[in-house]
Amino acid sequence: MPMSSRTPAGVVAILLVAFFTDGARAETVAETLARWGLLGTWATDCSRPPSQANHRLSYVARAGGRAFHERNFGNTRDSREIRAAALRPGGLIEVVADFGALGGVRKWTMIKDADGRIRTLANSRIDGSDATITDGRLVVGSGAKTAWQTRCPVNPKGLREVRRALPRI
Repeated sequence: MPMSSRTPAGVVAILLVAFFTDGARAETVAETLARWGLLGTWATDCSRPPSQANHRLSYVARAGGRAFHERNFGNTRDSREIRAAALRPGGLIEVVADFGALGGVRKWTMIKDADGRIRTLANSRIDGSDATITDGRLVVGSGAKTAWQTRCPVNPKGLREVRRALPRI
């Protein structure tokens, strides 16, 4: 094939690659959580107040694509920035946050049921050590299956804050 006929095809290929990748950007943590449907507050029973037996776990989007994991155990609360979130095969999501002295950098994997409930399948330090949940079961104690959690109703103020933080969703 003469050089002159290959050159235009090569130039077109380079231009297409440049066109489709030039404006590409990495998805923010908040966008990944939103795409999977995790933003909001979750509990095993939203009609009961938060407690050690019925904790509330919130995934909150903030400005700049940042996201936070807020835990409410009734008598204690904490909030940690989520450092990473990734969609995994089989409809799973993996989330990473730093719990400092409470547990270090931890990752947990969740699954979503057809009815929208979520359940934690794994929870460990980022290196896989110090697992508290494996294969959807608690590692310590009874070895019981992790509970399904339901998204709790959102107050209108909270919904406005999410929309401001993620204007394209």
